[in-house]
Amino acid sequence: EEMDSEHKERLRTQLRGLKDQIQRTATSLKRTSTKEAAGDASQAEVDAIVNELNKEYGFASASPDFPKLSKNFGLSLKLLEEGKDPIAADHRRFAVKLLAGHYSEDSAAAAGADFRKQLKEKLAGVFDSKDSTLKRTTTKEAAGLASEDDIKAAAQLFEQSAGDLKAIAETTKLS
Repeated sequence: EEMDSEHKERLRTQLRGLKDQIQRTATSLKRTSTKEAAGDASQAEVDAIVNELNKEYGFASASPDFPKLSKNFGLSLKLLEEGKDPIAADHRRFAVKLLAGHYSEDSAAAAGADFRKQLKEKLAGVFDSKDSTLKRTTTKEAAGLASEDDIKAAAQLFEQSAGDLKAIAETTKLS
C-alpha cells in the first residue's frame, strides 16, 4: 500500500522535529570519563560505612539492628545473622565485606536452596519410616506376547459386548 503525499509530509515533519530535539539535548550533555573500580573499597568508603553502621544501625552497641540493616540495604538477614560474631568484633572488616557484596544473596539460588531444604524435611520420614505407606513390591515384566488364556478372555469379552468398544472400556474400566 502506497502512502499518500500528505502522510509522507507529516512523517518528514515529525522526523525533523525529533532531529532538532536531539540536537538541542546533545548540546546540554557534558562529556565525562567513566571511573573503573579495582574492586577494593577505599579507606574513605569503609570509614563512611562504619560511621553509618555505628550511628544508624547500633553497631557501637552490643546488639546491631540487623533487620533494619537488611531492609534498608536489601541484604540477606540470614547471612547477616550467620556472621554475627565476627561482625561484632570487627566493624571495619564487616564494612569491607558489605561493600564487596558478601551479605547479598542470589534470590533464585536462595529460593531453590530453601525449597530443597523444606522438601527434605517433609520427605525425611517417608522413605525411612517403618510406618510408611509405601511398600516394596516386585515388578512383573512381560515378554510382550499375550498368553493363550489372555487372548481367549479378550475374544470372549469382545463377543459378549458385540464389538462395542465403549462397553468394553466400561467393563475393563479403561478409558
